[in-house]
Amino acid sequence: MLVWSHESTLTNLTLNNIAGNPVIRRSPTKIGKGCFVAGHSVIYGGTTVGDFVVVLPMTAITEDVPDYSIVAGAPAKVIKKLSKEDIEEMVKERQNEIEKETGSQ
Repeated sequence: MLVWSHESTLTNLTLNNIAGNPVIRRSPTKIGKGCFVAGHSVIYGGTTVGDFVVVLPMTAITEDVPDYSIVAGAPAKVIKKLSKEDIEEMVKERQNEIEKETGSQ
């Protein structure tokens, strides 16, 4: 996963990519609590990933992502909205699978 905090395309194109160059655009990048970001994903500078977001592999986040979302693609698109109840149900389903696998109740 790459998380970018700045954008320096113009300084690279002008062979002037040096620290302190005012052309370099710096902006905070925020990742909320309870997020899962899969490998080979990119989060661009200046974006906010909300709380409880799942970022699928190979995703490029170029805009803010709302809380309780699953996102995928380049650029990222919300493919599903989650609720607290959805997450609780997924946890229950996984616990049932574990019980079946281990034979415990």
